[in-house]
Amino acid sequence: MAYTDNISRLSRLTAIHLKLQSNLYVTVEQLSEQFNISKRTVYRDLLALEQANVPIVAVEGKGYTLWTGVKFHL
Repeated sequence: MAYTDNISRLSRLTAIHLKLQSNLYVTVEQLSEQFNISKRTVYRDLLALEQANVPIVAVEGKGYTLWTGVKFHL
């Protein structure tokens, strides 16, 4: 994997996080089309965000959103 691939993935993860913050629900299909990536890559990116403690929630029939009201303790 080239250095630029890591940067573009980081940019994409940041953009997905921002999209989740600004939209009520986001579908895998929407993310796949917007970033021109496979659905499998979207699922990997969502997992990476979850592993980074981003509170993502899947809502059946609607898509993904952020769990609101979560307080983080640093």
